Amino acid sequence: MGNRTGKIILSLTGRDLREIEDQLLAMKELDFDVVEWRADYYYNRSVFGLIRRICPGKELLFTVRSREEGGLFQGSDGELKDMVMTASLEEKAELVDMELLGFYGRNRSMLQALKQTGIRVILSFHDFHSTPSEERIRDLFRSMKEAKADIGKIAVMPVTEKDVETLAEGARLAVKEMDLEIIAISMGELGRKTRLDLSLTGSTMTFGALGAGSAPGQVEAVELAKILKGRA
Repeated sequence: MGNRTGKIILSLTGRDLREIEDQLLAMKELDFDVVEWRADYYYNRSVFGLIRRICPGKELLFTVRSREEGGLFQGSDGELKDMVMTASLEEKAELVDMELLGFYGRNRSMLQALKQTGIRVILSFHDFHSTPSEERIRDLFRSMKEAKADIGKIAVMPVTEKDVETLAEGARLAVKEMDLEIIAISMGELGRKTRLDLSLTGSTMTFGALGAGSAPGQVEAVELAKILKGRA
């Protein structure tokens, strides 16, 4: 902990192949580390190839969120399983994100199967309305650790400055107590500093915005790279 820097993730949120390709071409000119494909916005297997061709050398994070989880996917768990296993087994994505209390909670056996493919699993928790207590934040990270997640992610919405500090303190303690790699984000303008100085939370990654971004408060990618890593 104490390190301000970390990996920068940019999200693909195009609604068709043309829009996704345009986003990738824009990403190609930026300084970042990980492409997150939000496949709940649009899914076509050819996107895997586009990502590898246009942004070679970048890690791929595959994410599908249902409407209940703050995303757009409306299919069945069976369909989502097929998409996730395709990403890991056949397309060799480096990372996959599953919601702790959503899809993962209903399909716990998947995590071990995924890890056997070599993919790193992020278990995540989102609250777009409020910030849980520090104890609840630590309990959530503990559940992620016990489930053998490679990375635990919590993104919550602050109402006051105190909420930002609650998230930061809970995250720092989780890193210290659990030896867990984490991503901890306080969303919106109030929580902006948690995206810019990762030492506040002990996070190893943060999300930058390409255009409008995919979550409240994301910092534009060029600005994020300059501030976070001192690189243009």
